[in-house]
Amino acid sequence: MLALNIGGEMNKTHLKVLGVDARNAGQTDFEYHHQSACGYVRDKVTRNIKQVTCIFCRRTDEFELIHQATITQSEKSP
Repeated sequence: MLALNIGGEMNKTHLKVLGVDARNAGQTDFEYHHQSACGYVRDKVTRNIKQVTCIFCRRTDEFELIHQATITQSEKSP
């Protein structure tokens, strides 16, 4: 099997989202646990927004919500 690495996609880290659980309809555990904010299933996913390198994930509302929550928490910390 030939794997193409177009634009360095395999090296990017994506924002993990709580996606749709369709495992009873044929979705694999890997697909369920590796859903990303940019809409794809990716190998490297995280909830840590500081590690996200995918520009499409960084442009999503989900990323912005986590980012704003992080800023709010840091402002409350002494």
